[in-house]
Amino acid sequence: MCVEYSFGILFAQFCFLLRRMTLSPEMASILVRAACVLHNFLMRESDPLVQAVEARLTAQLDKEREERAEWNYRKKIMMMPDLSPLPTCLDIIPT
Repeated sequence: MCVEYSFGILFAQFCFLLRRMTLSPEMASILVRAACVLHNFLMRESDPLVQAVEARLTAQLDKEREERAEWNYRKKIMMMPDLSPLPTCLDIIPT
């Protein structure tokens, strides 16, 4: 989860990372490393932008965790056997 969080911060700060790169692998590697270095510099400076992005990502991750937990809960309920009584012959025959 930490790696996903770190990539989320990088993607939020540097939108060019979200697009397909038409660079050579060497140049793409340099560009990604430069983004990491710049990110680390901004973190040391306690940039309000970084703090805002982190807060937004944290809120988004919390929301996703809650949604995933709710989905898992609903899935468990749906997989539970139906314990309601089966109709008997007397229930089916009209009176």
